[in-house]
Amino acid sequence: LICVFWLVVNWYFTLATVFGKQGQSLFRAFRQARQTVEQQRADFAATGFLFLLMRAVPLLLVVAICGLTSSLMGSSPQIYFGLVVTVALAYFAAADFLYMARMASYLALADAHLDAATDRLVRLASEPSPQ
Repeated sequence: LICVFWLVVNWYFTLATVFGKQGQSLFRAFRQARQTVEQQRADFAATGFLFLLMRAVPLLLVVAICGLTSSLMGSSPQIYFGLVVTVALAYFAAADFLYMARMASYLALADAHLDAATDRLVRLASEPSPQ
């Protein structure tokens, strides 16, 4: 229960740093992130799930590579250590890239929502008012 709570709060704090404006308080940025996510809950959930899968598959591949080559540990531990370090560093680089791509996706979602809202306001303002 605590882990789930921490994951959710950490996710919202991450979004607060992305959606917050300069000079805005932490709680106001947190509230803005929460409101943005509530307005586009399905889009944010789908994006998060897609990136979760894109990180889980390479992680399983790394575990498989390290597990299948673990027999090298007995015969040549230096080579196995080098392999584990190399594979881990490659995974960390890919995971960081995917993290940045996920944040860019969240920004694109928020920007698309703001553009749609702005277009809607412009259309409403340009329509003649019924009298």
